[in-house]
Amino acid sequence: MDHRPSHSTERRAYHRMSASIDRFRRTAMSQTDRATDSVSAGRKIVPGACAMCIEECGLYAHVENGRIVKVEGMPEHPFSEGFLCVAGRAIPEYVHSEARIKHPMKKVGDQWVRISWDEAIDTIAARLKRYKETEGPEAVGIFTGDPVNMALRMGYYLIWRWADVYGTPNRFYDGDLCFTPRLRAYFFAVGKMLIPDVINSKLILNWGGNPAISFPPLFNRVRKAMKNNGAKLIVIDPRHTATARSADLFLQPRPGTDYALGLALMNVIISEGLYDKAFVEKWTTGFDRLAERVRPYTPEKAEKITGIKAEDIRTVARMFARTKPACILAGMKLEQTTSGWGTAQCVVLLHIITGNVDIPGGALIRMAGVKEKPYRLKQLMGDRLCVGADQFPIYHKAGVVFHEGCMPNWADLVLEGKPHKMKMLMISGSNPVVSWPNTNKTIKALKELEFVVVMDAFWQETCDYAHIVLPACTFMERISLCAIYEGHNVPAVQLRRPVIPPLYESMSDANFWLKLARRMGGKFDEYLPWKTDVEAMDYFLSPSGLTVKYLTEEHPTGIITGPEEIVFDYHKHGFPTPSGKAELYSQTLLDMGIEPLPEYREPPESPISTPDLFKEYPVILITGARQIEYWHSQQRHCPSLRRRNPEPTAELHPETAARYGIADGDPIFIETRRGRIERKAIVTDAILPGVIATHHGWGGKANENFLVDDMPCDPIGGYPPLANQLCRIGKLTEGSPS
Repeated sequence: MDHRPSHSTERRAYHRMSASIDRFRRTAMSQTDRATDSVSAGRKIVPGACAMCIEECGLYAHVENGRIVKVEGMPEHPFSEGFLCVAGRAIPEYVHSEARIKHPMKKVGDQWVRISWDEAIDTIAARLKRYKETEGPEAVGIFTGDPVNMALRMGYYLIWRWADVYGTPNRFYDGDLCFTPRLRAYFFAVGKMLIPDVINSKLILNWGGNPAISFPPLFNRVRKAMKNNGAKLIVIDPRHTATARSADLFLQPRPGTDYALGLALMNVIISEGLYDKAFVEKWTTGFDRLAERVRPYTPEKAEKITGIKAEDIRTVARMFARTKPACILAGMKLEQTTSGWGTAQCVVLLHIITGNVDIPGGALIRMAGVKEKPYRLKQLMGDRLCVGADQFPIYHKAGVVFHEGCMPNWADLVLEGKPHKMKMLMISGSNPVVSWPNTNKTIKALKELEFVVVMDAFWQETCDYAHIVLPACTFMERISLCAIYEGHNVPAVQLRRPVIPPLYESMSDANFWLKLARRMGGKFDEYLPWKTDVEAMDYFLSPSGLTVKYLTEEHPTGIITGPEEIVFDYHKHGFPTPSGKAELYSQTLLDMGIEPLPEYREPPESPISTPDLFKEYPVILITGARQIEYWHSQQRHCPSLRRRNPEPTAELHPETAARYGIADGDPIFIETRRGRIERKAIVTDAILPGVIATHHGWGGKANENFLVDDMPCDPIGGYPPLANQLCRIGKLTEGSPS
């Protein structure tokens, strides 16, 4: 039921979502027949979900003689609605690639020797037991990446439970570089996660991200809102991205200055009286403190910092405040700078002061997901805190203990032994040599570790520094529960079941960790008693009444899990914060010794903060630009994707290129104080002059993480400055040093 019934547009928006869900319900059962009837024709069609990126689009896999020969989108899927991008269509060559790791291996001298699973697990278990007895559990660390993290319940949740039993606080994953400050900003302000309801919005502010490339199904919902609702799209980004090409208004800030822009947007909204006075008065605390903080940040001041014209800042602020409903799609680059925490707060505070919280088309309080058993075993950890808990308390206090430490500079545990010495590292589905900042330091730490285990479906650069390498299944050969859709306000889950049996000697990550638990014995037998991932999944889903069998046989294309009522009614319950209101100035943060609304801080390297360094390194570097063919360092072994996108590139403006004698297509070098890489130049006016942007995930001499620092530059959020460092560039000539 719409909790603001006077707004008929909101009710219509909600009914549109309900219609989409009803269509999913009506078609779900009929798809069972589609899969079954096709078997007799010699081709089995299996419903599933993609995991070539995090969006998990619904699909049908065509299987012949144990081989996936084709995939197609699932038209009735409530989120992806039949969409499948070029990477998704490459699943057959991804799964059946000759680049797969086919069996367990151990390094003997300089050679890799094939071993059995039993030998591998026995060897690993013996090492784990020895370190725990002689050094303590802190001597072991666990590193997970997206192929595991996206499996959630049968991925890093299960692995973190394993770590709780073992007792190690050293857990690292991609959230250490991705989005966790924003989640915590939501928590301190409204007590729960906020989800932008783009499909029902009238104005969408896309800030620091490129969903047309990074999250195409989500961007399809943006385009639908533009077509059906007449929604306006504002894009803020130093690059004129594929998303920006659809924008009604586009702003290009100097990289790393977004917090100053956010403060100026709120300055305009408050000083011009454009905020939602009724909502602010009744449902917020700290408004006067917020107004005091943003008062100095006039559009004119922000123009000097960001390079965006003051009048354009006023235009965006007025559009966002005057258009209802409106929401913000925030990208990862907002957090990867000195003021990342402040920018994350701006995202939620802009929603609050304009009254765009918990209304369709605004930012909705996250809906309830599947009921399940808790994964964490905090009672076994005692007083052992995750690494970084003292330095970055926003992740570990105020009622929430995150699954991992905010530790982008994890290598210090190995190289400096602070706060304790780590000697063994277990890596599941991650490639830190390519994906983690400060590659030279990462490699040095990997070499110094006494024992490294890597589990992956494909050989990657980090495997070169391992002592044991294990073959993992791909997502098409294991079970997992796809629940990302609730993060887009679609209350549905889908079981991703094995489309084919595990190839070669590969094993799911979940089954490996369960087998390792059997070898460890003791408390592992009590807290991880399951023999298979299916048994474990059934246990954790038991409060919901769902089982693997039920989801497989009765709802192979998915099931609606949440209530159709997607709006959290704070009128009845208040906000889940200490005050019961949306907190614009958090007392909880103050009690932790953190200024709720810090001053804007320049990036650690910039023309302003380090003018002498800027003379030597006169170009601003942005790393991490996405390409639709690849997800981080994955999928480059797929021939069809390499044909589309064959080599590592970097974007620079024609003025910048001319200054250094660089033409489009030229090989170039990019150098910082930390390292040097080589790329191919893309000369385009779609990027600010004086800025160069590198695309993420390429290894070897093109690895952008040789250039960037791993040290936290944001004193509150703890993230490294991946979105703004200084570099110098030049054209590569024959005989140039590498």
